[in-house]
Order: sequence, then C-alpha cells, then structure tokens
Amino acid sequence: MSPIVVITGAAGNIGRKLRLHFEELGWELRLVGENPDHDPQIDAADLAVSAENWSRLFRGADAVVHLAATASQFAGPELIWRNNVVATENVLRAALESHVKRVVFASSSFVMVGYRFSSERLTTGIPPKPLTAYRHSKLLGERLGASAAGQGLSFIALRIGYCQPGDKPRAAYGHGTMGPAHVAVQSRFVSRDGMRGDMYKRQIRIAQSDER
Repeated sequence: MSPIVVITGAAGNIGRKLRLHFEELGWELRLVGENPDHDPQIDAADLAVSAENWSRLFRGADAVVHLAATASQFAGPELIWRNNVVATENVLRAALESHVKRVVFASSSFVMVGYRFSSERLTTGIPPKPLTAYRHSKLLGERLGASAAGQGLSFIALRIGYCQPGDKPRAAYGHGTMGPAHVAVQSRFVSRDGMRGDMYKRQIRIAQSDER
C-alpha cells in the first residue's frame, strides 16, 4: 500500500517539485496551505489558525512534509512569528493528535549563517547562529519538532539552502540545482522504509541543492 502524505505549502517552489515527484511514485497526497492559483487539488487554509478544515487532512496520514512558511528575509517579525512559528506549532499538534508517524520540516541552512565568514568547521555539535527573525523562526521550528519527538513523533529537520524555481533551472551561486534526483532524496525521509533510525535528526542536507 502506498503511503499517505500531507504536503503543506504545496503551491510553493519546493512544494510543486515534491508534489510531482510523489505523484510519479503513486503516493496518495493531501495538499494544504495558501492557494493563490486556485488549484482544485489544494485545500486552502491558514495554518496559523488551528482549525478542523485543515487538521482533518492529517487523519490516517503516514507523514507530513511541512514546507509552508513566510520565506522572505525582509518580512516583519509579526508575520514571520505567525506563519513560521505559530503555524509550525499547529502542524505539529495536529500531527500528534492524528497519530501521524513522521513530520519532515523544511528548516534552513541559514540557521548557521553567523559562521559564514568564520574559519570554524561546521558540525552538528556547534550552536546555531541564525541572526535574523526569519532564521530564528526556523531554529524555533526545529526546537518545536524536538519537543514533539519527545512525545513519540518521528521528526526530521532538513536544513535546506537554495532551490531555484522552474523544472530544470541552471546552477547559480556555485550550487547545484534541486532537480528530480535531489527531490527524490526527500522521498527517503518520508517513506515507510525511512521510518527506522533516530527520531530527531537536526542537520541533513540534500546533495548540493537547496532553498529557504
């Protein structure tokens, strides 16, 4: 039986790529979040407001990929708190209440941006240095997930760096792109075969690609 996966932020850049890949795998998808293009497959919802109209989609799901967020570095702190922290808290609560096995959270490599001009080697053992409100919100999302993991939820935070829009974009800034091969890596963290192992993994990168 194919897994049932909820994707929040399915109308976004990574969400669209991931949706196409999972559909090719034959997985059952439940799509939720902002829906500016009025896609009939996406349940439009404000995740910062805990509500039955979207939390019902979590029932019976095997995993949730939480991509929905305000990704702008220049957004106001109130908007970032609402859409990145409060919404993530609501998603995790809904996942716990619905007995979802795993949540994959789109964090950001920029939670370590304070080391950008440092010669210090980056490891999972050094403390984060996020610097801005957006980057702090991603770190808070990781901490909320760690708390949920303590309640029995399998939680993985992917610290993503950059992902260009489009189907087959060119490389930029010296990085690779997030194409089919890289998106396919995410399916490993969502599938039942990937359910084994540590409940909380703080720093995982997707090959050379990245975003958020």
